Amino acid sequence: MGEWKPECPSGGRQGKSWNVCNAATSKWEQLSVNGGSISKFEDEFRDGAMRYVGVSVNTKMTFTPMPDGRLHQVWEQSPDGGKTWAVIFDGIYKPRRKQV
Repeated sequence: MGEWKPECPSGGRQGKSWNVCNAATSKWEQLSVNGGSISKFEDEFRDGAMRYVGVSVNTKMTFTPMPDGRLHQVWEQSPDGGKTWAVIFDGIYKPRRKQV
């Protein structure tokens, strides 16, 4: 489960996401809840990155591993049914430090 909090005063929202491997389909799925809305995504691993595509919305997310162990996420949304895409979130995740 991932959890995020706004880090900028420009309207960021808190939320949570759950990533699971669906044994019935052998696909990774993400359920994302933020600001009262729920989005579901399914994956495709291509070109060295996990690529989620929105099931119920015109959005897509790409998670790309970085050489230093961090993870780069780009979340895009299409206002016109997939003809054009705009980045709505661009973030870097770093691993948690191991607790002793």
